[in-house]
Amino acid sequence: MSDPKKVLVIEDDPAISAILGKRLENLGYTVVRAGTAKGGMDLVDQADLVFLDLRLPDYSGEIWLERIRAAGNYVPVVAMSAVMSQETARERLEKFQIVDFMEKPFTLKEVAEKAGRAAEISDQIRFVGHASDRLKGFIERQNGKH
Repeated sequence: MSDPKKVLVIEDDPAISAILGKRLENLGYTVVRAGTAKGGMDLVDQADLVFLDLRLPDYSGEIWLERIRAAGNYVPVVAMSAVMSQETARERLEKFQIVDFMEKPFTLKEVAEKAGRAAEISDQIRFVGHASDRLKGFIERQNGKH
């Protein structure tokens, strides 16, 4: 990991949120938590990656994904569910470009693997953003705009 990433955990079960958050912290991530989809919406712009429960008390993780993607936020997301299979999740969530999916119960090894993959994608997104800004500046300078 190039720098400590901020992970947003959106999970309404306090025990799962605590276990997941502790594992991520032990891996060197900074963790912020939300117990509702609305709480997650309030924090997502600060996050480098997200672990998202698909079943939340206010509205579903699918609706949450739909809303952030519609707003132009493509933060890497690892979706989680105890009631959805890997295959079903991939079919239903493909349009939201999630990084990965974890069935509950999950192992601590799975958390590490999926967080690592999401962190790599976060780095790639950041790199592309910086490269785009530099290219835009270069083009403006070539066109005589300052």
